Amino acid sequence: MNALIRTARPKQWLKNILVFAAPGAAGVLDQGVSLGRALLMFVAFCLAASGTYFWNDVLDVEADRAHPTKSRRPIAAGEVGIGTAKLVGTLLPLLALGVAALTTRWEPVAVLAAYMVITLSYSAVWKHVAVLDLVAIASGFVLRATAGAVAVDVPMSSWFVLVTTFGSLFIVTGKRYAEAIELGDGAHEVRSTLGDYTDYPFTPEIDEVTDEQVEQVIEQLRDQQASLVPVEDRGAQDEDFAVISFEGRRDGEPVEGAQADRFPLVLGKERMIPGFEANLLGMKEGDERTFTVTFPE
Repeated sequence: MNALIRTARPKQWLKNILVFAAPGAAGVLDQGVSLGRALLMFVAFCLAASGTYFWNDVLDVEADRAHPTKSRRPIAAGEVGIGTAKLVGTLLPLLALGVAALTTRWEPVAVLAAYMVITLSYSAVWKHVAVLDLVAIASGFVLRATAGAVAVDVPMSSWFVLVTTFGSLFIVTGKRYAEAIELGDGAHEVRSTLGDYTDYPFTPEIDEVTDEQVEQVIEQLRDQQASLVPVEDRGAQDEDFAVISFEGRRDGEPVEGAQADRFPLVLGKERMIPGFEANLLGMKEGDERTFTVTFPE
């Protein structure tokens, strides 16, 4: 019995939570009928998926025996007989269709049937055809989400469909890439399509972070999160945040662009022309001061 359960892959049932996505987005899971139909589809997909896993392992038994980890699957390891696997693999999908029919709607039954047809044809044909193998697997995720929507009769927005579709393709492609990296040069011997994809080696580059860069980031964060507190008992100092108004003159005439009212300035950062900030040190709120600096040419 333990071998049969492992072949059914109950850990993979987590994928079937996707049937709750559309009803959840539509806000109908708090309604008894809708929740019940969604739960029925979740159970139906768990049964259907497990049934297709039995057939997948039957069809892949020889390839699995050559795989570093799949060789431990019960059918490949001889813990479950081929005949038993075929029987269970037939009964579970039929039971799944019966559960889906309990929703009293034909649409979820049709979607579930399409899922099983695609999944079984993937095991027999599409898994050996590059690109189509990815599309077939990704479509399984999309059909799960679709089943949940039609079971409770809620529409799926175009954004929902796009996110589900491309998110599924991204996950499936990433899994295939990881498998190719794990298997190395012999990947195509275990999964034939891996030999059909162009090899794009990925070498992550990690930049070394210096203590100085860390200090700079901490300083920036401190400045961004700092709370300003008015200072009245002393004059301005370096690192103080000051708000100033000023006017620059040359030969008694205002210099264009050298005026500002309530200009924010952190003293000591040398943002102004040389000598300007140094002449502000010691000043208090309301003070006025005239000083001489050298304008750049």
